[in-house]
Amino acid sequence: MVSSDEHDENAAAGSRVHRTVTETSDDDTAMRNTASTSGGDYAAVVVEAVRAINHGIFPERIAQGSSGSYF
Repeated sequence: MVSSDEHDENAAAGSRVHRTVTETSDDDTAMRNTASTSGGDYAAVVVEAVRAINHGIFPERIAQGSSGSYF
């Protein structure tokens, strides 16, 4: 038979394992939901931005949004 202390330790260990799995799962979900740009796509965006600036179209800060939101 499992003692009360052993049961508490097992329950705590199970919670830690479950919590870790949940955190990893949440991290994975967050990464999938984050808009990211691959190296090639990023380079294309940079080229497009440089081309626009060279043609007199300059980035403007968007009033709404986080600091650093442009275009």
